[in-house]
Amino acid sequence: MRINLADRNIARAAEKAIHQGRIPAGTSSAFNFLPAHAARNFASHEKALDAVVWFAEERSRMLSKITTQHGGGRFRLSPAEGAQYEQAGQDLALASAKRFSIGGNDLETLIRPNCETELEGLAEGSNRSLT
Repeated sequence: MRINLADRNIARAAEKAIHQGRIPAGTSSAFNFLPAHAARNFASHEKALDAVVWFAEERSRMLSKITTQHGGGRFRLSPAEGAQYEQAGQDLALASAKRFSIGGNDLETLIRPNCETELEGLAEGSNRSLT
């Protein structure tokens, strides 16, 4: 439920309605079915998900190592460090794909439904704004 509880009158009316077993007047609600949709085919994407997680963890670990070498805090990578980080990221992506026996098609199959759902949501949102 969504309701403005910052307004005292609305808050009192909402509390009264809830105690009476009613939904407060002026509330709106929404249900997010995306997690259930995403989980439905979770097992079929296990290898690709494992590869993505492994890649992300290793790349984060690599950046943490660079940060530690700089003594922590904020800093900018030098051009050489930036190039090294990017190359290492590409190497990790290839190593991850090899380690989990996946290819580009596996990643596309993993990502496509989420992209399509997002695009549908954006299209619906823009249609709503036009009406």
